[in-house]
Amino acid sequence: MRKTKFKICYYDQTSADVSLPVPGQGYGGWKKTELDFDLDTTAVIVMHAIDYGTPEKYPGMFRSCEYMPRAIEIDRVIFPPLMSAIRKSGLKVIHVGYNGPMYVGHENYVNDGVECTYPWINSGETTRAILQFKNDYNFPGKENHADRNRSCENLDFLPNARPVPGESIVINTNQLFKLCQKEGVDHLLYIGYCVDACIQAAPCGMVDMMRRGFLCTIIREATTAVENKETSEHQLTKERALTGIGLIFSLDDFLEGLNKEEC
Repeated sequence: MRKTKFKICYYDQTSADVSLPVPGQGYGGWKKTELDFDLDTTAVIVMHAIDYGTPEKYPGMFRSCEYMPRAIEIDRVIFPPLMSAIRKSGLKVIHVGYNGPMYVGHENYVNDGVECTYPWINSGETTRAILQFKNDYNFPGKENHADRNRSCENLDFLPNARPVPGESIVINTNQLFKLCQKEGVDHLLYIGYCVDACIQAAPCGMVDMMRRGFLCTIIREATTAVENKETSEHQLTKERALTGIGLIFSLDDFLEGLNKEEC
């Protein structure tokens, strides 16, 4: 066991005050404590750190995914020192990608567990029409379909999130679960994109993995969220999503913890 203490932020949502007009205002909010973590049972999950190209080449992709400039900046500024420290510490690193030839053909791709499938309902004509309306006018928008399809045919890893030898790549929950079983991992520390979307609900995301008993945490500065018109200025969606996760590291606290490993 390689144990170390990390400072970690936790959201105290234990005691709403029913005497208040808004009971939730009685919650304790964000607090910080120090907890023991086992580095040997922890894996860093690099979620969908994908290079979709440029806004000049794929404007429809950037129109529909407003977070992409923030993701690119996080990869440029946060990932280099963070990934360097993670690799130096010997923490396991697992990359989660989309289903596609770039990942399946990579030498680090994990073949055990790829049989994971999801059965599909045979939707009726009315439902299919509503789903098409949603795709055209809610997200991602009919004017963006062509650019998104072209971009997804030419995916790459963001420059500072590329796997190095020994770092596994998975694309579905079954692969990740079997790999964690094999490696003795029970704590998944997520970085990547986006905290309110793929990190939560995509295959290998927190919802799937928490249902299987894993502790899931995240580093605040190493992620962003899918914002909308009303939330984008102050990144309110990210703040709400982090509150829902409840256990988060700041970048400085995480790096400090890595530097004081105990035996």
